[in-house]
Amino acid sequence: MLRKRSLVIGIVCLAGIVLLLQWSVSTSVFRSRRWSHVTECRSHLKVIGLALDQYHNDFGSYPPVWVADERGRPLYSWRVLLLPYLDNPIIYERFRLDEPWDSPHNIQYAKADFKIFRCPACTNEPGTTNYVAVISEAGSWRGPTSLTKEDFTEMLDSTIWVVEQDGLKICWSEPRDLKFDDIPLRVNDPSGIGIGSRHEEGGAVSLSINGKVQFLKNSLTRQRLADILGGAISE
Repeated sequence: MLRKRSLVIGIVCLAGIVLLLQWSVSTSVFRSRRWSHVTECRSHLKVIGLALDQYHNDFGSYPPVWVADERGRPLYSWRVLLLPYLDNPIIYERFRLDEPWDSPHNIQYAKADFKIFRCPACTNEPGTTNYVAVISEAGSWRGPTSLTKEDFTEMLDSTIWVVEQDGLKICWSEPRDLKFDDIPLRVNDPSGIGIGSRHEEGGAVSLSINGKVQFLKNSLTRQRLADILGGAISE
């Protein structure tokens, strides 16, 4: 009887150890996946930064936030102009650059699922992008105006160049990004209309004009966020 009791206790203890190990392994795998999303997101922004620099080398300036027609109407995004530098020359060659992004011809490419424009943590539909520009008075993007490296020398090295956005479901070719005056100065604001991501850690990944990738924490102050976006807080 004593042996049976000891055997039962041993089996229960062994089962407990196995369950504990399984929980530990699953937790580690889950954490690893979460951090791999951040790592991959950082890698995407690094590649986009290199593409922006290559574009500058070819044209003497960085792309504008959008390309406009002769009447000043936005046609398509800066992301379209980067396709040749992101190993996607075929769609770029087929894309009609004298037509808007949602023209009967160009709209067929709106659902193209470019992984380079999406964070792996994103669950939005194919064709959307998580990487956007922020238009501001003294920042790295000024609407249809193209900036140069010389312009960048007047800014902080940590000025944001490209940053994550998750809530607006922006199409990669759509001439729509963020405007400083329209967004909350808070990372992952509940409204979903500003800078933010779906990273479990909170925060958002961004690329600075110095080529460095940084993780913007939810706790970032309004003043600091305004500074690195090249905007001013209205009183």
